[in-house]
Amino acid sequence: MNRSPTFTRLMGIMGTALLLMAATSASANPISAELFYTTFSGGVNVHKVKLDYDGTTVTLSGNTGIASVAGADGIAGNPNDPDSLLIGGQGNRIHRLKKDGTLLQTKATTGRVFHLEVADNNTLYGTGIPSFNSFDRVTI
Repeated sequence: MNRSPTFTRLMGIMGTALLLMAATSASANPISAELFYTTFSGGVNVHKVKLDYDGTTVTLSGNTGIASVAGADGIAGNPNDPDSLLIGGQGNRIHRLKKDGTLLQTKATTGRVFHLEVADNNTLYGTGIPSFNSFDRVTI
């Protein structure tokens, strides 16, 4: 079956959410959260979706595109600013966005950055994919 990248990403997000809830299901308290994800195919490529869990059922709603940036792949929360996101720019850049989609900064990197890992409050690691092998350490 041929599935769209958006569908595949949403299923990954939902799977991750279910694993998190399974790990904390002893209390089974209702939760609501905003989840953020990227689609790397151009156009609007940063999105958010609302997750609600009532103790039994997971519901995703309000899937919304929030930004179009020059390349979007890896995504991470910003430990220094809980209201912003860090996006691997599929090139020599990392974007910092507000959660409403406002672009705050695009920072140049020495290599192509697709995937991100937040090491601590000051360090972000970015790496390419196998055909664009690179590794960057960026101060955030």
